[in-house]
Formats: sequence, C-alpha cells, structure tokens
Amino acid sequence: MGYRYETVADHDATLEDAAELADRGLKWLVAEGIVRDGPGHPPGERWYLAVGPADLEPGGTLEIMPLRAVFDGGPRRDPSYAVCPHCAGHLVLDGIGRYTEQVAWELVEEAIDTWHDTGRAALACPHCGRDADLTAWAWDGDYFAFACLGFTFRDWPPLDGGFVEEFARVLGGHRVTVVAGRY
Repeated sequence: MGYRYETVADHDATLEDAAELADRGLKWLVAEGIVRDGPGHPPGERWYLAVGPADLEPGGTLEIMPLRAVFDGGPRRDPSYAVCPHCAGHLVLDGIGRYTEQVAWELVEEAIDTWHDTGRAALACPHCGRDADLTAWAWDGDYFAFACLGFTFRDWPPLDGGFVEEFARVLGGHRVTVVAGRY
C-alpha cells in the first residue's frame, strides 16, 4: 500500500549545526503541539496547525535526519528535468534533449554520489557549458533536495505553506524546500 511523506529540507544547515537546529525545530514543534515528544514523534493535539484543510488526521510520525542526505520524491515518480542556475536551461532527464536519458541520469547520479560523499559537487549545463553547484540546480517538482537536515512527516495531510514559512523562521530564516513523495 505504501505511505505518503513530505520532507522539509534545510538547505542552509551545516553538518556542524544540524543537531542543534534539529533540536530547535523539534522543541518548537512540541511547544506548538504539532508533534509530541518521545519515540517517533507522533502527531500532537494541535497537528492541524501544520497542514492545510484536511479531512484526515496524520497517520504517521516525524523523522528528523541531522546528517548529509539526498531527499527525493521516491520511486513512484521521477523528475523530467533540472534547471541550470546560470542560464535557466533544462537538463532533460526523460530522453528528449542533448543527452540521452541514460547519459543525463549518469551525470546526475555521479554528481549526487560526489555530493553525498563530500558535501560538494558540480553539474555541467548542456546549454551554457558552465558548471554549477549541484545544490543550486532546481528540480522538476522539487524532486531533489540536498541538505544536512530534514524533517520528514510520514502519512500526514499536505503541509501548509504558511507553516513551512514559519518553520523556516524557527530554523533561523533558512532556505527550505518541501520534497513530497510516496513509497
């Protein structure tokens, strides 16, 4: 059957401050009543403050990952393209473009592996030819986020944009992306 998830990925967290930011974020979520403290961080009595209009209560928990991770939209969908931060050209990932689908994905996977191992990686744009930091590329449907901190809400109704903005402020005004998917 699977489950739905949304991860709030913090792009500005570093490995050095991820644990402190994870603690700050959790304390705020608990104080607001959105989750409860304890194993798995189940939904709190005021979970509804984090979601848009919802007919169903959350069925899952919160997982916090204060480590370098590649957050993605899961196996049930793939991005069609990535957008270069220099020229806004598209690196097409579905086989219709300068590279074949296999070559494009090999380039992306190599950059992802390098980023995961080192925290830095570049991806060359097929249009302007410039290298750009992997974390600066935009991904179709916010499919990928490369970050050192993520808060994953499993089987919750969709998170509300206002909640996400407030949560980013709690994390120090950091840039965040919400990556959604299904397993």
